Amino acid sequence: MESFKFRNACFLKALFSNIFQNWQRKVYLLLLVILLLLIFSSPVYAALEGFVVKDSNGDYHQYCYQALLDSYALKLLGRSDGLYEDFAVKNPAAVLNSSGSYICYNAVLDQYTIALLGGRGFNLSQYLDSSKAKKAAMPAALSLVTLSEGRIVRAAKNLCPDVLNGSGPTPAVSQPEPASPVSPVTVTALLTGTQVSLQRAQQWAASKGAHQRFIDIAPLYWEYGRRTGLCPEVLYAQSAYETHYGRFTGKVLPEHNNWAGIKIASSNGDNPEDHERFATSEDGVRAHFNHIAAYTGLNPLGEPHGRYHVIMRMPWAGTVKILEELSGKWAPSPTYHQRIVTMLEEMNQ
Repeated sequence: MESFKFRNACFLKALFSNIFQNWQRKVYLLLLVILLLLIFSSPVYAALEGFVVKDSNGDYHQYCYQALLDSYALKLLGRSDGLYEDFAVKNPAAVLNSSGSYICYNAVLDQYTIALLGGRGFNLSQYLDSSKAKKAAMPAALSLVTLSEGRIVRAAKNLCPDVLNGSGPTPAVSQPEPASPVSPVTVTALLTGTQVSLQRAQQWAASKGAHQRFIDIAPLYWEYGRRTGLCPEVLYAQSAYETHYGRFTGKVLPEHNNWAGIKIASSNGDNPEDHERFATSEDGVRAHFNHIAAYTGLNPLGEPHGRYHVIMRMPWAGTVKILEELSGKWAPSPTYHQRIVTMLEEMNQ
């Protein structure tokens, strides 16, 4: 707990002082209250989903709060991944709350100052999620900044009209088109059974330059898909993402037989020892299916691993039915699922 508090405190100190060191006194005062609230109040932590900053060209960039926190922790350890540094050179514009609304950053500062001068306490979480929170003027699109395979990736994110408030940039007006039926939102179900043949999946893996061990493991994914009802190509694509097509270029080593980057129950970092180790490749595949079983509400096959029980204690355990809902749960990134969806599209071609 102490290390968690220290990491949050250090991150937020840098977050505000490094970028806004020349701002008015109220910035420093807000820093103090956010430090206290965030360290001692988990609801406030939950209310902060992300930050939006603006570069010198006037372009907007959105960062996941948890990803920034992790990046700053790596910076402290001398193993920077570059995400925090990319964020820190830009100017603040908005805070993203848990409801997906963009709240004006300056308004947050102003509200705290007013509360302070009036001798009242300021509840950041309550303000961010209240109807009094001033919505930020947002552009029609911004750049969503994430990390993928150790590299900073920027993807365009188009904002819905209901978040475009104030005097910020607005979408270009297009000519009206004839009315047509509204297409349903496409989602990727986890419990549909297979839609892709084993042979096609192996061909796809080979075309991506996958290691032979990854191609050879595919039959086990289709076997456990048959036994559980989980969609094997979704888990196979997720394994491709987590292991870099079986090349294991991250923290997990091939001999760990950990095909999904599953961490141990007591993990508090991202080192090799923080990840589960399985005796055989099949044990690793079974653990992957059991892990997803905890998310979807299925019963595990055999004795589950330690992290399975951690997931089962989560309030949302058993409720995740589509791939898109793994974002923010399996991984902190709100776009975690997007790369897996792309892989599935390639597999289906």
